[in-house]
Amino acid sequence: MVDTRKWTRVERSSGDSREWETFVRPGADSSLRHVGSVTAGSEGVAYEQAATLFGDAADIWLCPAEAVCRYAECPLCDRTEAPADA
Repeated sequence: MVDTRKWTRVERSSGDSREWETFVRPGADSSLRHVGSVTAGSEGVAYEQAATLFGDAADIWLCPAEAVCRYAECPLCDRTEAPADA
């Protein structure tokens, strides 16, 4: 069982642009996988950005980041630092 006590919900900062989680399927027989996110003011612009980055993919899926609940052991800004117990 996962110890959820050490996980905290990660909130997003507000701004004029939205963050879009990006998923791609490289080929018709491949699994869909999360490849990152793009920041854009509209779905159309987000798709243009994702297509520029992953235009050779068979499928590109975009999801508004606010529709995804994120939980992490440490805030995203601390991810570049080594954990204290490492």
